[in-house]
Amino acid sequence: MSKSILLFLLIFPAAWALAQPAGGRYRVYTSREYQVREKQIREQQAREHNAREHQLRANANRSARHRLRGWHLADWKQDSLPGISLEKAYAWLDTHKSGHTGEEVVVAVLDTKLDIRHEAIRDNLWTNPGEIPGNGLDDDGNGYTDDVHGWNFLGNSAGEDVLYQLSETARAARLLEQIDTAALRLSDPNRLATLQKYAAAYREDAAFFRENYRALDSILSREEAALRDQAALGDNAALRDGAALRNGAANQNEAALRESRALREQRKAIAIQKHFFYNPDYQERAITGDRPDDLYDRRYGNPVISGRAPMEHALGVAGVLAARPNNRIGVAGVSEKIRIMPVVMVAEGDEHDKDVALAIRYAVDNGAKIINMSWGKRQSLYPGWVQDAIRYASQRDVLLVHSAGNTADDLDAVDYYPLDYTPDGEFTESFLSVGALSPRKGPALVASFSNYGQRNVDLFAPGNFIFTPHTGNGYTYRQGTSYAAPLVAGVAALVWSYYPDFTAAEIKDILMASATRVDGEVYLPRKVRSASPQPVPFTRLCKSGGILNAFAALQLAAVRNRTRL
Repeated sequence: MSKSILLFLLIFPAAWALAQPAGGRYRVYTSREYQVREKQIREQQAREHNAREHQLRANANRSARHRLRGWHLADWKQDSLPGISLEKAYAWLDTHKSGHTGEEVVVAVLDTKLDIRHEAIRDNLWTNPGEIPGNGLDDDGNGYTDDVHGWNFLGNSAGEDVLYQLSETARAARLLEQIDTAALRLSDPNRLATLQKYAAAYREDAAFFRENYRALDSILSREEAALRDQAALGDNAALRDGAALRNGAANQNEAALRESRALREQRKAIAIQKHFFYNPDYQERAITGDRPDDLYDRRYGNPVISGRAPMEHALGVAGVLAARPNNRIGVAGVSEKIRIMPVVMVAEGDEHDKDVALAIRYAVDNGAKIINMSWGKRQSLYPGWVQDAIRYASQRDVLLVHSAGNTADDLDAVDYYPLDYTPDGEFTESFLSVGALSPRKGPALVASFSNYGQRNVDLFAPGNFIFTPHTGNGYTYRQGTSYAAPLVAGVAALVWSYYPDFTAAEIKDILMASATRVDGEVYLPRKVRSASPQPVPFTRLCKSGGILNAFAALQLAAVRNRTRL
């Protein structure tokens, strides 16, 4: 069939429909009008083609993601994936520890509220043995009433929660306005310099939002209006041109609505930053009612550790640790012997140092052996409080695991709190900082967003395309060092479960020494995705020069345990 005949067959039905007005009389179109119509049909066909291609790519991505489900548990050699070799670890346990089921290990998850009813983790919650549920009494005398499953440092007795918090720089600017700077200059000049540095950063950020919020909002409003118009035009085209174009118009409409929803989410994110993160008038502690600059004002919070939260984070972390695959969808956590102790102190914004310090102490005092901290910030107003809490945990043989962060920063050059070091060096041997891996061996092994540091990041673990539980008994893929940290905490719990006589410092050393060493070069994480990749030795990115290996950790623990006997 010639191209001209094919083109006629494509154009004629729609052109014929247009040539018949409501009165039934025929209209003869000019050649120019047919050229315009021909262009419209070609554009519509291109849109339909693009929509089909988009669907094919989406299906391919879904298929690839399905193949990656659970990749973080795979083995470097057997599966050619940089997972943690968990299946090999359990096979080894079946052979060498067949008569021992392992002891329970309590892991505190310092994070957001947690969906404790999710099928994957509901059977693995820590329960306070000394507390009677719902009697309104502090039965065990630990200072926290009815803390049956944990404590919420962001709630109050009325059941309200802090959902958004200020940036640490905004707090510094507010504090600087309230204090006697002349007196502080004499008593603690370093403290004053820190406050002034943070306040300057706040002024820079606040100026940006003052100057650009309205412009950004206006741009987003115009784009969203244009997309609505485009969607309406798509509907009109479908009605006008009949079934031949209806599917294409529907695809165009759906794409426009997707973009509109994305724009609304952008506007919401901008509004949150303007009204909460950088708003010095926002009274973030009005709900809790405590004094955030007084560490000894501790009677605040509530025992409600499950419920509404602006960001769902703790559930994914808990799932990596201890999810039970109760159906064919979910992926197992590292160990079913883990008991999750939820301690709520994370909301949108920067964590309060007071909440961090008290949450660590709560976890230690109530029996946690490991504390997972999948969050962090670039500034800290009261770092001494948190350092003292870390020392408190270390002295009581508790291991702390911290995510290294997702800003592609060198943590040997910048701070990312909480820290396990001061200018004098590290002050604890039971603190681990964890970077994130992608599911690709070779130069792209390290997740492009992960922070790193030869001195201040200890090891890496999978942290991209991690399949985890989602609210409402759902599941989804997540990324971030937030999900690499609980893999390390989980393997630490697994080793401790079978070898309980090791100290926290010894468990850390076992994980570091057994890490799979990567001797080749990898791409340095970069802040700008379009920047040219920079190959560097993997050993420059973390202290151990390796990635988490559960199988090797258990083997090394067995060897070292024999030497202890």
